[in-house]
Amino acid sequence: MAAVVRYRFRPDLGMSLLGRLAGVALPKPGCPTGLRKCCLLHHRQLHESVIPRGRGGRSSFGGIVATVFGATGFLGRYVVGRLGHEGNQVIIPYRGDSYDTAHLQPMGDLGQLIFREWYAWDEDSIRNSVKNSNVVINLVGREWESNNFSYDDVFVKIPQNLARISKEEGVQRFIHMSHINADVGSPSPFLRAKGLGEQVVREAFPEAIILKPSDIYGQEDTFFNYFACLRLFGGVPLIKMGKDTSKKPVFIVDIAKAIVQSARDPNAPGQTYVLTGYNRYSLHEIVKFVYSVAHRPFIPYHLPTRLYMLWALCFEKFSVHRWTTRDKVNRMHISDLDFPGLPGLEDLGIKPSSIESKTIEVVRRHRIHRWLEEDVEEAQLPKIIVDESTT
Repeated sequence: MAAVVRYRFRPDLGMSLLGRLAGVALPKPGCPTGLRKCCLLHHRQLHESVIPRGRGGRSSFGGIVATVFGATGFLGRYVVGRLGHEGNQVIIPYRGDSYDTAHLQPMGDLGQLIFREWYAWDEDSIRNSVKNSNVVINLVGREWESNNFSYDDVFVKIPQNLARISKEEGVQRFIHMSHINADVGSPSPFLRAKGLGEQVVREAFPEAIILKPSDIYGQEDTFFNYFACLRLFGGVPLIKMGKDTSKKPVFIVDIAKAIVQSARDPNAPGQTYVLTGYNRYSLHEIVKFVYSVAHRPFIPYHLPTRLYMLWALCFEKFSVHRWTTRDKVNRMHISDLDFPGLPGLEDLGIKPSSIESKTIEVVRRHRIHRWLEEDVEEAQLPKIIVDESTT
């Protein structure tokens, strides 16, 4: 842990910048000498790591000390990489084997990434992880339920504990990752738990920043890669051919940028951001474009809901890695909601990436060797349902 910065009280400075950073109320000029000690209320100690310095980059100090829960997951690696690239100090709680964090270790300069073991139900381990941070980011998530952790545990109880303890430890910003379709009345248990999680986080930490992304695509995703792998089953099974479902997929790098920017934006505390791509497409058009970029034959077929659920149930019961589940099938065929009154990526200064330009980064691995270096311009572009640039 960095050394504590010691400073002396100077009455001519009033509320100095150093006092604000340290959370110390300094007396105004003219304050009686006997009251000066009463006015110096130390809430948290100031560390060198929260004072920005340097020219920028990994070897500088960005001014953020962030604890990232769920950093070993799909989104976490991008967030840690971006925080480390700006020279911020990142505390990474993890559970399991230390080898699970090996891919994160080169993402920050020496001493800027701190790894700590934690257990979700051990409050002391949570406090040790957040007590020296000014930003806490919750990326904890799970695609399916297990014997140890249900959706209610992952998306409600754990976020509630993280938000409550962060508030008690004086953390300035708590960033919570939710979902665009999170709703306590959703038919999906996953989305119902996400909706309830938003409520308990807001109650425990009223100034929390809640992010509601749509389906995220990237190199390690379970969205584009999921549909690209469905060709192994003789085609792509879709409920009603996917034409009744519309989505606004968002690129993983844009989400990572939004998380880091929300940690700095002075207007972000207490806000709920809806993070989506620029355009809306039908699920049918999205999957069709994925196969077009991959230069694979697109063979969609309608699969009745009950039969689809039975097929997913087989993966739940007889597969170690639950590649798909009944809840995932349900989520994939729910259209993304619109929130016209809530801020989005543009309000954080981020221009959303288009799937036309970024899909190739995800599905190139699904091409055969003869098409490996083929340009994406040869692919048939998806039809846009709603062009956001005209609204």
